[in-house]
Amino acid sequence: MSRVGGYFLDGAIGYGQRNGRALWWLLLILVIDTIAFHFAHAHGQIRAVHAAGRHQFQAVAYALDSLLPIVNLHQRDTFVATGYARWIVWVSVLLGWALATAVAAALAGLLRTRDS
Repeated sequence: MSRVGGYFLDGAIGYGQRNGRALWWLLLILVIDTIAFHFAHAHGQIRAVHAAGRHQFQAVAYALDSLLPIVNLHQRDTFVATGYARWIVWVSVLLGWALATAVAAALAGLLRTRDS
């Protein structure tokens, strides 16, 4: 398992040497999620929990709500993912937490290069 974590840290933030890389990963995942959630909503895989009324589904906000661990845009409170969209949400949440944790650790100086 430590090898998998090492590969993840190397790819995500370059063991703390390339913290900006995680922002590119987050942006890429955000774009992919936005497109996936747009089509999932269009195909009925994301539905309003109650009568949405004044709330309108926003694919970008739903993707941000899924990806960023601290942000709550209330899209996931108002709309629920079913079917394949639920899997996309779970993967997005896990990747968001992993990337956010890696960036926080790198910024705090907890990660070192492999050679040190």
